[in-house]
Amino acid sequence: MKGLKETFKLIKFNALPIFMYELIMRVLSYSVLIPALYALVNFSVKFSGVKYLYKSNLHRFFHSPTTYIFFVLIVLIYAFALMLNIIGVIIAIDASRRKERISSVELFFRSLVRTVALLRPRNILILVAAIFLLPISSVAFTSLSLLNVQIPSYIVVYFSKKKMLLNTLMIIYASISLLFFGLIYLIHSYVLGKKGFKKSAKDSLRLLKAGGIRKVFGILIFNLLVVGAIFFLSGTLTEIMYRVLKVTSSKKSVNYLIYIATVNVNKLLYIPMALFTFPMIFGYISVKYYQVAEMHPEVLTEPEKKHRIIHKINEKDEAWREKRRERTHRKKLASFKNDPEKYRLYKRAVLTMVILIFVVLDAAYYILVSVNILSLNAAHLRTAVVTAHRGDSKHAPENTLAAFELAIENGADVIELDVRETKDGKIIVTHDKNLKRTTGIDAYVEDLTYGEIRQFDAGSWFSEEYKGEQIPTLQEAIELIDGRAKLNIELKPDVQNKHLEESVAELIEEYDLYDDCVVTSLQYKAIKKIKEIDDRIETVYVMSAAGGNYYDLKYADNYSINYRFIDDHVMRNCNQRGKEVYAWTVNSAEALESVMMVGVDNVITDDPGFVKDSMYESYNNGLFSYIVARLAFE
Repeated sequence: MKGLKETFKLIKFNALPIFMYELIMRVLSYSVLIPALYALVNFSVKFSGVKYLYKSNLHRFFHSPTTYIFFVLIVLIYAFALMLNIIGVIIAIDASRRKERISSVELFFRSLVRTVALLRPRNILILVAAIFLLPISSVAFTSLSLLNVQIPSYIVVYFSKKKMLLNTLMIIYASISLLFFGLIYLIHSYVLGKKGFKKSAKDSLRLLKAGGIRKVFGILIFNLLVVGAIFFLSGTLTEIMYRVLKVTSSKKSVNYLIYIATVNVNKLLYIPMALFTFPMIFGYISVKYYQVAEMHPEVLTEPEKKHRIIHKINEKDEAWREKRRERTHRKKLASFKNDPEKYRLYKRAVLTMVILIFVVLDAAYYILVSVNILSLNAAHLRTAVVTAHRGDSKHAPENTLAAFELAIENGADVIELDVRETKDGKIIVTHDKNLKRTTGIDAYVEDLTYGEIRQFDAGSWFSEEYKGEQIPTLQEAIELIDGRAKLNIELKPDVQNKHLEESVAELIEEYDLYDDCVVTSLQYKAIKKIKEIDDRIETVYVMSAAGGNYYDLKYADNYSINYRFIDDHVMRNCNQRGKEVYAWTVNSAEALESVMMVGVDNVITDDPGFVKDSMYESYNNGLFSYIVARLAFE
């Protein structure tokens, strides 16, 4: 393909500045664009009359007129950012065509000037047109971006009930996009010809009519080939990684393994593909633009009108003013160019300043998010840590080594277990004070020695498959898990206990579990005692209900709360104090959806495999995981 070969050639000439520019665009999007969009979403939520976006108030949110005003603003801001990227590529490719070397700094500022000029009345329609041009001109890049968009499950459900409305909107958008098909060269005419919307639109239509229709179809075919390449490469790598994980990982949760594979492939491919795809697509469109323009130069030459009114001569001529600015800029740089060393230092200083600005903005954004000053007032869709409640107690006898092993195989991030002290001071893993429910023996833990308890069968009550399963010690559980998952050690203190907290703290120190475990309890005095013994141990206060002013308890690092009592008020108060929220015990899809929507940090469940599969499947982790998983494995 001649056009493809020419595109590679032009990109190669200014390869480093182009890819540096693309990298700057990615940093800029994370440090400026995302916070700006967050702020607009928050304002739209506020002006719609709701404090926090939930499934229950979506109807009110989507029926507020202000929602759509902010939606238009969000789309325009996103279009502006895309245009900054597109214009940069067009300028760089044009420089390559003229055999001109261009620095990434100069490329950025020239692109910024032309993009800001879009906000002028005579150019603003170009920005609007770009919204409808992108699906046609850049199918590949649009696909690559959408693959990583997280779509709220509750919003998907909301619109799935309004299929007529959704289908109508999609048809309208697709129809308008097709009508804009003739403006495929609009942006090039604006950037290279320095013309307003009206003249750029005329140029594009004339070029299309003069022989560019076939070349436009070539652009679409090129995009589809890139899309195919992206899916083939990502699908192939995902399948390879999945099969490797299936063999090497002890985890059996299929959706979880698919998720891990797709996320890792996503991280591996997204940045290089994003840096490479955008220049390739718009470089290819530029090549086609040059080919048509060279064949029909008369199209781009607008004849002078004989009778021009005097006051129109005095109108602002954007092209002339732009050339004048460029000449002034070149004169300023002339003195530097006479001194190569001085000019080199100048370019480095400007580039360093730009990078530092982006780094500071990026750091500020993540700091504001981490301390909950900047947050999205909508239900969080990120995945949470999954804790297996007493192991995989849905499929194995609770608080046994078998339950812990099965929980790890099913993808649990943390194993929760209960500990009590025996008569002879051993720390064993069991929940109940009386052992009758799990062993059939009507006796109390504190009245028995570990040797006596060791004789009890803690598996037969669950099923014959686990007959002979013993009550383990905490030390045995730690050694079995061996870093494959973290630990949630819940203290079950009794008045007859003498060294429960001390013994647990000693084991944590002995196995150096400070970064891999938390100690929890329903009794606040127990976690207080743990903190007093060793303040390096992270503690979690377990609550059956969330009420009152418990947020500032000194010895509670985090809180574990019955999921029915967790709402946005609880989350906001805990997050503002830097404390995580654990939700217990989540065993249904409805319960999982409710806690995920408010953004809990840790989900405690009897069935870790089910929660992992539910959490990582479908739209909750973006279209990338969803589409690739379906294409690769169905």
